[in-house]
Amino acid sequence: MGQRVVRMALVAGVTVLALLLLLATYGGDGDGRTGGPRKAGPAEAVRKSAAGPATRLAVPPAYTNRRGWEVTGESAEYAVAVGAGRVGYLERVSAARFRLRAVDAVSGRTRWAGDAWRPLSDPVYFPRLLSVAKDGREFFVTWSYGQVGEDALTAADMIVALDVYDAQSGAQRRVELPWATAPTVNGAGPGILVSDGGADSAVVDPVTGRVSRLAPQDLRYPKGCGDCRVQTQVRAVTEKGVLVSGRRGFWVRDGWHSRKAARPGRTRRRGCRRR
Repeated sequence: MGQRVVRMALVAGVTVLALLLLLATYGGDGDGRTGGPRKAGPAEAVRKSAAGPATRLAVPPAYTNRRGWEVTGESAEYAVAVGAGRVGYLERVSAARFRLRAVDAVSGRTRWAGDAWRPLSDPVYFPRLLSVAKDGREFFVTWSYGQVGEDALTAADMIVALDVYDAQSGAQRRVELPWATAPTVNGAGPGILVSDGGADSAVVDPVTGRVSRLAPQDLRYPKGCGDCRVQTQVRAVTEKGVLVSGRRGFWVRDGWHSRKAARPGRTRRRGCRRR
C-alpha cells in the first residue's frame, strides 16, 4: 500500500511539472488568451533590435557631429569639392527654374549662389549634378539634355547643356554640346566626359570650356587586337587621355593597354600590341 501511494505521488508530481512547462511555453498573450507561442515582451524586442547593424550616413568628409547643419529645398544629389571645402546642391527656385548653391562643409553657411536657370529636361525632375577637378581646381557641374527650341524636328536640335561652376568663387561657364542620343555624363577625371554609352564621346575642359569630340576612328585601337573593336566603350578621362574598353582589354589612347601592363605575377596575353 505504501509503495502504491509513493507511485501515485510521483505520477501526480510529473503531471503537475508537465502542466507548468506547457503553460510557460504556451502562456497567455497579455489579455488572458492562450494557445499560441509566447510573444517577446517590449524589453526583449528592444534588446533584439539593438543587436542589428548600426546605420551609416553618407556625409561630406569635412562634416563633424560637434556642429550640425541643415539645408532645405535641395535635390537628392549633392556634390562635394574636397579641396575647396564646399558642398554644392541644387535648389528649386520655381516650378521650372533651379539654382546651384555652395555651402561651407564645416559650418553649413552659404558661400555663393549661382543664377537661376531652366533645364532642358522635364522640370518635374531635378537636373543632374556632379563634381570634377583639374589642375588643382574644383568644379561643380550641372547638366540636362533636351531640345534647343520648342519645335525640334531632328536629332540635330538636341543638345547637352552644362553649367560649370568654380567651387571656390562660383564663377560660371555655360557649354552647349549638340548630341543626338541620350547621353551619359561623368566627372571621373580631369575633364567632363559626355558619351553615348559606346564609342562616340566628347571631353569638356572644365577650366577653358573647350570641347574635344571623339569618334570611333579616333580611339587608337591597339594593333592586332580585334576584340578591342567589339563592344567598345569610352569609360573615363585620365591625365594621359581617355580610357577605352573593348570586349577583352582596355587602353588609354596614345598610351598603354592592359595586355602590355599586366600586374606582377600575371600572365600577359599575346596578340595585342600597342601601335
